[in-house]
Amino acid sequence: MNPAWGSVAVDVRHPQWRRAVLDRAARALAHTDGLLLDTLDGSDPPGTRALLGALRARWPHVTLIANRGFTLLPELASLVDGVLIEAFSTTHTPVPALHPPDGLAYTAHWLGELRRHGLPVTALDYADTPALAAAAHARAAACGLTTFVTDRALSRPTDLSAPTPGGAVPLPGGQPCART
Repeated sequence: MNPAWGSVAVDVRHPQWRRAVLDRAARALAHTDGLLLDTLDGSDPPGTRALLGALRARWPHVTLIANRGFTLLPELASLVDGVLIEAFSTTHTPVPALHPPDGLAYTAHWLGELRRHGLPVTALDYADTPALAAAAHARAAACGLTTFVTDRALSRPTDLSAPTPGGAVPLPGGQPCART
């Protein structure tokens, strides 16, 4: 559970939950060609992998993008088409801020693991100032990623702080991740 988002824990193995997810996916896929599978890091990796397997089996040609899902590796690589690392460089809780060094190391580690498994990766970050947005963009560029920077409510229709070519801003503390 995450009270900051109003989310609840579910039993991903429960037949009614599986049916609800597959029904919702079918409704969405009637109007689009892919799904973003939000917040896949949960307490039941085998159950989540099984649910992803059911989605992939039912819709083998749609684009499935996982939000995180690190605990599902290495099998995740055969189940999705890419991964979004939400909060790659910044956090929104309690207020938007750059991750501390251990947080930057954490996302850099998982970026390396996802790439090792051949998964395309995109970043999503949160910022409430142009300087924080620039730092998120700079780190993403240093890591060879594209990123979208928005507010916690995901209410910005475009990333107004996206740098222009050649406009990278150095991130304090040096390179936070190595390109692999």
